[in-house]
Amino acid sequence: MIRGIGPAYAKKLLRAFGEKVFDVIETQADRPTGSRRIGPVRAGRIVAAWAEQKAIREIMVFLHSHGVGTARRSGFSKTYGADAIQVMTEKPYRLARDIRGIGFKTADAIAMKLGIEKTAMVRVRAGISYALTGAMDEGHCGPADRRTHPVGREAA
Repeated sequence: MIRGIGPAYAKKLLRAFGEKVFDVIETQADRPTGSRRIGPVRAGRIVAAWAEQKAIREIMVFLHSHGVGTARRSGFSKTYGADAIQVMTEKPYRLARDIRGIGFKTADAIAMKLGIEKTAMVRVRAGISYALTGAMDEGHCGPADRRTHPVGREAA
């Protein structure tokens, strides 16, 4: 669960702190160095890895509460890091642009749950962008240059 901590060190932590090991790591960051079995460098790594895992857990809980399935959750923490929840709450439509597998509809569902109105300008812009991107992907949009566009040559 914590990068860099295998079964041997996990046992050492359990021997040193018992069932309170997670509480110690989370609330008393300096205490793991008090164990003779665990040095200060490794204790620092443990605390940092635990904090990273905690952030990932918070992101997963946030996504689950907003209807995002488990298959789509992996890219959020990689893309946004510790700022993931802030980005998702302040700019939910960015998700459609930044995260593979998240489209406008999923981002819009999250935005609706966050209280963004159906008539909000941010939603209108995201919807138009979604529609235009879909049209481009289907080949329905062409260059706007009159010299290369057949209709533009006739009008020029």
